[in-house]
Amino acid sequence: MFQLHFTPNLRRWLTAGERSRASTRASASSAVLEPIRLDRLGPDLSSPPADDHASSFVYQGSRPPMAAADWRALGYSETEATRLMKTCVPAATRVSVVVLSSDGVAPLAHYPFHSPTGFEWGFSGSGPADLARCILLNHLGVTPNARGKFYPPAPDELPIRYQAFKSEVIARLAPDEPWALSSQQISTWIEAHR
Repeated sequence: MFQLHFTPNLRRWLTAGERSRASTRASASSAVLEPIRLDRLGPDLSSPPADDHASSFVYQGSRPPMAAADWRALGYSETEATRLMKTCVPAATRVSVVVLSSDGVAPLAHYPFHSPTGFEWGFSGSGPADLARCILLNHLGVTPNARGKFYPPAPDELPIRYQAFKSEVIARLAPDEPWALSSQQISTWIEAHR
């Protein structure tokens, strides 16, 4: 059975032995996800993960509380944004997906096709489909072409089906918990599904 192992410490990278064991387990087609619990909601901006591979990334998703700026971006006035942030909806969160690399931290680029409103995870739907596709596009260094406001998939843009990645990985992430995927885990999954 193919397993993706999520580690709570983003600075811990797979050793050569772990990579070998992961490759051995990659022969089956289904994924078993071990959820992680991060001790913080967002990435540690002071020290991005270091690795001897220039192409190593960690994709991290979380739901930090909405700030006044988030409410303003949705069209609320400054007064309303402050009120909503403090009183009305204290549990409101926004979806945050970032890419951590040795160069720093950046938001994952969203190329909308299924979900113009953004990323999601924890179920099979439009937001998870866009997240799966955008993670694979970023991981493989592919920039899709726009058609109007959307970025429809080209037949040869990815070597594997992003809908399978959505079903086997993204849809199985805990919807209300932070998560992380390393570039090594994604590469292992791709190799098992070619």
